[in-house]
Amino acid sequence: MGKKANPKTHNKMLALPVAFLPFAMGLSWHYLMYAAGILFWGMLLYECRKNKALTIRFDIGIIGMLGFFCCVLLCNLFAADHEGALAGTLRWLCGAGFLLLLMQKTGDAKANEAEEDLFAYLPASACIMLIVCMVCYPAEGLRNVFFYNGRLSGFFGYPNTCGLFYLLAIAKLSAQGARGADLSLKKEAGQKQTGLTNLLVIQMILLLAGLLWTGSRTTFVLFLLYLVYQTGSLLARHRKAAGKNGLLTGTQKPTGNPNRFGHLVPVLCSVAALLAVFGYVWLTKDLKGFGRLLRISLTEKDLLERLLFWRDALFMVKDHPFGVGFGGYHALRPLYQSGAYMTRYVHNDWLQIVVDYGILAGGCMVFALIRGAFHKPADTEEVSDGGKSGGEIGEKEKHQVAGRKENRELLCLLALHLLFDFDLQFGCVMIWLIALLYEASDKSNTLTWRWGYSQRKLSGKTDRADRTALIVRPALTSLCILCIGSLSYFGLSDLCLRCGDAGTAYRINPMDSEAADEVMTQLLDHAQAADIAERVLVFNPYDKTAWRMKAYAAYEAGQYEDMKTALGKTLDLEPYNAVAYEDAIELCYAAMRSCEKAQQIRRAAMLRDEILAIDNLRRQRKKNVSTLAILAKDRPDLRLSEADRTLLQNLK
Repeated sequence: MGKKANPKTHNKMLALPVAFLPFAMGLSWHYLMYAAGILFWGMLLYECRKNKALTIRFDIGIIGMLGFFCCVLLCNLFAADHEGALAGTLRWLCGAGFLLLLMQKTGDAKANEAEEDLFAYLPASACIMLIVCMVCYPAEGLRNVFFYNGRLSGFFGYPNTCGLFYLLAIAKLSAQGARGADLSLKKEAGQKQTGLTNLLVIQMILLLAGLLWTGSRTTFVLFLLYLVYQTGSLLARHRKAAGKNGLLTGTQKPTGNPNRFGHLVPVLCSVAALLAVFGYVWLTKDLKGFGRLLRISLTEKDLLERLLFWRDALFMVKDHPFGVGFGGYHALRPLYQSGAYMTRYVHNDWLQIVVDYGILAGGCMVFALIRGAFHKPADTEEVSDGGKSGGEIGEKEKHQVAGRKENRELLCLLALHLLFDFDLQFGCVMIWLIALLYEASDKSNTLTWRWGYSQRKLSGKTDRADRTALIVRPALTSLCILCIGSLSYFGLSDLCLRCGDAGTAYRINPMDSEAADEVMTQLLDHAQAADIAERVLVFNPYDKTAWRMKAYAAYEAGQYEDMKTALGKTLDLEPYNAVAYEDAIELCYAAMRSCEKAQQIRRAAMLRDEILAIDNLRRQRKKNVSTLAILAKDRPDLRLSEADRTLLQNLK
């Protein structure tokens, strides 16, 4: 018999990574996300071998998440960029490993007894990040790492997602303070928790400073809504607590001043922080940093741009209902955009899921979200009703129920923020979402395969349940090894690319169009670059760099028909890039001059018509800009250089 696992330590092994993964740049780069996946799948294999069992939980919300994972796998068949779709599959594979690991976390009764909140350390993590950033602020080099245009971006490198991090930490700390105040109401007078209250105040001040320093207006609005909700909950909680203690009915009089300040800390600190912001803006007249929070308007450029992104993305969903794969939106965006914006993401993660993985995948994820936000688990109902036997419910069980309610609040805040940003591109946010959805689910329907007694014989034959376990054990081991190997291989390729070694990255993963683009642009031989472009276009037929290289190679080879085709593809993928039109015009003009020298009059006339057609296409696209793009100040500037305008005038 091996040593029994300590359930408390077992749960901390998950709670600590959940809180401190944001320090790994929020797992924004692929290789960082893959490294986290290797960690989770390795932990899963270790836990299953240690417990000699595999536990799978079946809740309707969890089934919805599993259905989403299946859609992620299937979208590789319909992907616009197959390498990007594979990267997205590997990212969600990390999330699937974390979900399976969570199922093992509550796989036995002892673990359930010591079950620890996965987000308990989130406020401390956010405070530590702010302190590190404040220490680094005086150094200009480090300041540029942790701050963006005077806004706190932390280890994320993106202020809006950093603001979400602080918003969730504030919500969790508020709930922890309220829970501590509820406990203090039941204590005798004089038994105050002054030390805990002071620590709560210090943490709340730090978290509010971090949230306001990010300058994220979306997060700020959500914070104000949460503040209103928290104030209403505070009043209801005080009334309920006073009624239980007989303070409302008059059956019991207070004998002292119980410590209720834990309820008021979030509200009082928030009001003070808001007054400080208003005072700062009034004194400095600075509307860039903290002052951005006061520039909230329905006509703000950022909001109008997001509406424009969503409008164009809906047309993409209409044409590709089964999804375009991760990275497919960036590849296909030029074919649908009606403004001159440049973005890799829709800035709405729920719509991004539909665009990337299809309508069915979006439905599965939204169903899991609604189930997690509004469904009360069965064990929560039992505690709320006083238990099945009508017996007394302990404080531990009540705290677990309160913790699940708090996690549902975090889930609602996270879901609302995902409506306006691309937070799921940061792997830690993906892990938070999966953890919150799982914590809000029922944990009663369980299927467990045990292989500790696989050698037991019944009438000379292996027991049926044991035969199943004998299949599950090697299958699980093979799956974990396959996932770890795949994540390691593609993670190494992405790491080489981020380190500036695009050649090695391309040799490891020839499907990686980003690495291939860098290799092609470094080559002086266009014919050699065209060979690489041919291989790239097999996996990603929307790579504009590859089409441009094919156009140059066709020009040098005198294959002008192929050059025209490649230029047409390039202009389709760069509809609002004036430089692309200038390059196309100049390349066709050079080819026309070559034909005139060779006395190829017909081909020269064809190329002349092509130049005029390119100019007409430029003019037409300039007129087709949507009204919303004009309101968002995304009208394209497609003016040509003076030399190109003179060239066109001479050809007409």
